Amino acid sequence: MHYGKNSTGEFGSCNYEHAVDVTDPGVTIAGLDFSTRYYFAVSAYDNNSGSRSMCSDEVSKLTPEEELYIGDPPVKV
Repeated sequence: MHYGKNSTGEFGSCNYEHAVDVTDPGVTIAGLDFSTRYYFAVSAYDNNSGSRSMCSDEVSKLTPEEELYIGDPPVKV
């Protein structure tokens, strides 16, 4: 999984700020900034040859705004 705050702008490019190796088809990326658009793409890796495929088509997602909580239990404001 390749991701970052900037689009590569190039088909098949994996030139993103971050990359995470995953084995599960469903992955959660933690630690993203609130109210920020992130761009994501995936590539395949062959353990036998050590080669990596081109990246998939890019998708983007705008992260939600930060929710503020006051008190115990939390109260959404």
